Amino acid sequence: MLGLPREKINERFHLENDEGAIIGMFGYPNATGVGKAGIWTYQETLSLIVGGPLDQMGARGLSPYLLLQRVKGHPLVKPLLAGAEPLEYQAHLIPKGGFEYIPQLYGDHVLVAGDAATMISGRRGTDLAMLSGKYAGETIVQAKAKGDFTAKMLANYQLKLNNTFFMEDIKAGQEDFLYYKKHPDADYLLSSTVNDLAYQFFTVDLQTEKQKHQAMPI
Repeated sequence: MLGLPREKINERFHLENDEGAIIGMFGYPNATGVGKAGIWTYQETLSLIVGGPLDQMGARGLSPYLLLQRVKGHPLVKPLLAGAEPLEYQAHLIPKGGFEYIPQLYGDHVLVAGDAATMISGRRGTDLAMLSGKYAGETIVQAKAKGDFTAKMLANYQLKLNNTFFMEDIKAGQEDFLYYKKHPDADYLLSSTVNDLAYQFFTVDLQTEKQKHQAMPI
């Protein structure tokens, strides 16, 4: 979390009044691995996040601090953070695995929500934690009204989740975990390929458009 005056945030991110901005990055900074980074703007602060699979970090000898410094030093990111004051650091492990890894979500006197329930869909997590928490809260209110906190009553929580868009997305993407396990460098290869193609296409030279297209590895 970085402190920066509101006028500088608005100027650098081209914002007006109470607008906000999010910049998402993937493939970088984790070299040849799955990784992500991002910047969130608030009124007088910025959130800079960076992350990647823990097993890949260990295998490549990377540390979260090193990845954070890489992002901060990127030529497109560095000017946005210039002069910002570091306010706090946070770290969080996010369990992933897909639909089959979602545990039993209810029991006698207990409900499980958010990433504790592996409620992750692609790169979405925080919003799904809030939404699943909302459904958990609704279920608890209903249980309290009846004075019944047994698993049979709290099973309504599961029914609520089954009808949500994000549970449908989690089911649809249940093979993604296996894909990234087999192709851990997919994000990096995709981002680097897109960058290379864009560079080749927009370079002004003496080739025709047809020659450019034929030379591109598509």
